[in-house]
Amino acid sequence: MTYGKIVADQIQHSSEGTVGTQYVVSGSAKAHINFNMTGTPAIRDGLNFSSITDGGQGINTAVYTNNMGNANYTYVTGGEYDAGVHAGFSMFNYDATGALPTANFPIKAFKTNDTALVDVKYSTAVIFGDLA
Repeated sequence: MTYGKIVADQIQHSSEGTVGTQYVVSGSAKAHINFNMTGTPAIRDGLNFSSITDGGQGINTAVYTNNMGNANYTYVTGGEYDAGVHAGFSMFNYDATGALPTANFPIKAFKTNDTALVDVKYSTAVIFGDLA
Protein backbone atom coordinates (compact mmCIF):
# COMPACT_ATOMS: atom_id res chain seq x y z
CA MET A 1 0.00 0.00 0.00
CA THR A 2 1.30 3.42 -0.85
CA TYR A 3 0.42 6.56 1.01
CA GLY A 4 -0.08 10.02 -0.40
CA LYS A 5 1.20 13.23 1.04
CA ILE A 6 -0.70 16.34 2.02
CA VAL A 7 1.32 19.55 2.11
CA ALA A 8 -0.16 22.55 3.89
CA ASP A 9 0.99 25.53 5.90
CA GLN A 10 -2.28 25.96 7.77
CA ILE A 11 -5.29 23.96 8.85
CA GLN A 12 -8.60 25.79 9.05
CA HIS A 13 -11.72 24.72 10.90
CA SER A 14 -15.00 26.01 9.48
CA SER A 15 -15.98 27.85 12.67
CA GLU A 16 -12.98 27.75 15.02
CA GLY A 17 -10.26 29.51 13.03
CA THR A 18 -6.88 28.60 11.58
CA VAL A 19 -3.72 27.09 13.05
CA GLY A 20 -0.27 26.78 11.47
CA THR A 21 0.72 23.17 10.78
CA GLN A 22 3.99 23.66 12.68
CA TYR A 23 1.89 23.67 15.87
CA VAL A 24 0.20 20.43 14.89
CA VAL A 25 3.48 18.72 13.98
CA SER A 26 5.67 20.15 16.76
CA GLY A 27 3.01 20.48 19.44
CA SER A 28 1.41 17.03 19.24
CA ALA A 29 2.36 14.16 21.51
CA LYS A 30 4.68 11.73 19.74
CA ALA A 31 3.96 8.90 22.16
CA HIS A 32 1.65 8.08 25.04
CA ILE A 33 1.19 5.00 27.17
CA ASN A 34 -1.18 3.72 29.83
CA PHE A 35 0.25 0.59 31.44
CA ASN A 36 0.17 -1.73 34.43
CA MET A 37 3.41 -2.39 36.36
CA THR A 38 1.96 -5.11 38.62
CA GLY A 39 2.57 -8.75 37.75
CA THR A 40 3.59 -9.01 34.10
CA PRO A 41 3.67 -5.43 32.79
CA ALA A 42 1.07 -4.76 30.14
CA ILE A 43 0.24 -1.82 27.89
CA ARG A 44 -3.46 -0.98 28.18
CA ASP A 45 -3.39 1.70 25.49
CA GLY A 46 -0.73 3.71 23.76
CA LEU A 47 0.75 5.30 20.71
CA ASN A 48 4.28 4.69 19.41
CA PHE A 49 5.17 1.99 21.96
CA SER A 50 5.76 -1.60 20.84
CA SER A 51 6.42 -3.37 24.15
CA ILE A 52 7.17 -3.00 27.85
CA THR A 53 9.54 -5.03 30.02
CA ASP A 54 9.82 -5.51 33.76
CA GLY A 55 13.17 -4.55 35.27
CA GLY A 56 12.27 -5.32 38.89
CA GLN A 57 10.18 -3.68 41.60
CA GLY A 58 9.00 -0.29 40.30
CA ILE A 59 11.16 -0.42 37.16
CA ASN A 60 9.87 -0.80 33.60
CA THR A 61 11.16 0.04 30.14
CA ALA A 62 8.79 0.80 27.28
CA VAL A 63 10.24 0.53 23.77
CA TYR A 64 9.30 3.11 21.15
CA THR A 65 7.95 1.88 17.82
CA ASN A 66 9.59 4.91 16.18
CA ASN A 67 12.58 6.38 18.02
CA MET A 68 12.73 9.94 19.22
CA GLY A 69 14.83 12.16 16.95
CA ASN A 70 17.05 13.43 19.75
CA ALA A 71 17.45 13.39 23.52
CA ASN A 72 15.86 16.82 23.99
CA TYR A 73 12.26 15.73 24.38
CA THR A 74 9.80 16.36 27.19
CA TYR A 75 7.81 13.79 29.13
CA VAL A 76 4.97 13.93 31.64
CA THR A 77 4.17 10.95 33.87
CA GLY A 78 1.49 10.07 36.37
CA GLY A 79 -0.08 7.28 38.34
CA GLU A 80 -1.48 6.18 41.67
CA TYR A 81 0.06 3.56 43.95
CA ASP A 82 -2.74 3.13 46.46
CA ALA A 83 -5.53 5.19 47.98
CA GLY A 84 -3.85 8.02 49.85
CA VAL A 85 -0.33 7.03 48.80
CA HIS A 86 0.73 8.77 45.65
CA ALA A 87 3.39 7.56 43.25
CA GLY A 88 6.20 9.61 41.82
CA PHE A 89 7.94 8.75 38.58
CA SER A 90 11.40 9.41 37.21
CA MET A 91 13.40 8.52 34.14
CA PHE A 92 16.59 6.50 34.54
CA ASN A 93 19.36 5.05 32.37
CA TYR A 94 20.47 8.38 31.01
CA ASP A 95 23.57 8.04 28.86
CA ALA A 96 27.04 9.17 29.99
CA THR A 97 26.25 12.77 29.04
CA GLY A 98 22.99 12.78 31.02
CA ALA A 99 20.84 12.62 27.86
CA LEU A 100 17.47 10.88 27.66
CA PRO A 101 17.42 7.63 25.68
CA THR A 102 15.90 7.87 22.20
CA ALA A 103 14.97 4.20 21.58
CA ASN A 104 13.09 3.47 24.81
CA PHE A 105 11.43 5.07 27.81
CA PRO A 106 12.81 3.66 31.09
CA ILE A 107 10.75 4.65 34.12
CA LYS A 108 10.92 4.13 37.89
CA ALA A 109 7.92 4.46 40.18
CA PHE A 110 8.25 5.20 43.88
CA LYS A 111 5.99 6.01 46.82
CA THR A 112 6.07 9.70 47.60
CA ASN A 113 5.81 9.12 51.35
CA ASP A 114 9.04 7.07 51.68
CA THR A 115 10.55 6.83 48.14
CA ALA A 116 10.46 3.00 48.11
CA LEU A 117 10.23 1.58 44.58
CA VAL A 118 6.75 0.15 43.89
CA ASP A 119 4.84 -1.48 41.05
CA VAL A 120 1.98 0.84 40.16
CA LYS A 121 -1.29 -0.50 38.74
CA TYR A 122 -2.17 2.63 36.77
CA SER A 123 0.81 4.32 35.14
CA THR A 124 0.78 6.85 32.34
CA ALA A 125 3.25 8.87 30.29
CA VAL A 126 3.05 11.35 27.42
CA ILE A 127 6.12 12.28 25.34
CA PHE A 128 6.55 15.45 23.29
CA GLY A 129 9.44 16.09 20.90
CA ASP A 130 10.73 15.20 17.45
CA LEU A 131 10.61 11.73 15.97
CA ALA A 132 13.63 10.30 14.14
